[in-house]
Amino acid sequence: MIRIALIDDQEIWLQKLEKDLQEILLSLGKEGKIQSMTKASTLLEEYQDGYYFDLLFIDIQMKDLDGIQLGEKIRSLGDNRVKMVYVSAFPDLAYKAINNEVIGFIDKASYCKEDVELVLKRALKKLEKTPEYYEFFQNRQKRSIDKEKILYFFKEGRKVGIQTISPEGYQVLWISGNLKTVTQDLGDRFLQIRQDLVIQRFYAKDLGNYRVKMQDGKVFTVGRSYQKDYWGVGK
Repeated sequence: MIRIALIDDQEIWLQKLEKDLQEILLSLGKEGKIQSMTKASTLLEEYQDGYYFDLLFIDIQMKDLDGIQLGEKIRSLGDNRVKMVYVSAFPDLAYKAINNEVIGFIDKASYCKEDVELVLKRALKKLEKTPEYYEFFQNRQKRSIDKEKILYFFKEGRKVGIQTISPEGYQVLWISGNLKTVTQDLGDRFLQIRQDLVIQRFYAKDLGNYRVKMQDGKVFTVGRSYQKDYWGVGK
């Protein structure tokens, strides 16, 4: 399922775009969940609550925060996976979005459903690439897991636990090794917040006062020695 967010302060435009996207998804045989938002701040709140999206359609000119700034904030949160499409009646503004790695631009002045279908297909193609896997040894056997299914790593005794998420629920995979060693090549979306804990930011909500709530309901406090370098998980 592809998760799509539409951000535009014009409700009539949102309704039209959402309707067209639903029809296109149906014609392509794809499942999608679409959320429409009239404020850029609403999208940032969704990220703060631990949610994330596959594709964003962002209006460039909005009252509370323009689309270029919104895209920059999303990237600064560490979400380099989400695909962005900018929307505006002023095509000249599109060049400002180049640093946000957008995959398309929709011109409101010459809008047509075919343009939406084109960028949606482009996004689906990019998103359907081979998942990024984390490889590890368990009981002397080499295994792998999609990184998106990992909530966090934690140290317990001489073992490292991998807390995972799947449609079937939560599960802990136990592996041997040092936490620093087994998490050294995870990428920017993972963040160490304690000597014994490395979390995936997209499944976390910042509660303030250096407290983080994970999607499985666990609440962790950022270790004192990590607080000076802590820059949040949803703000």
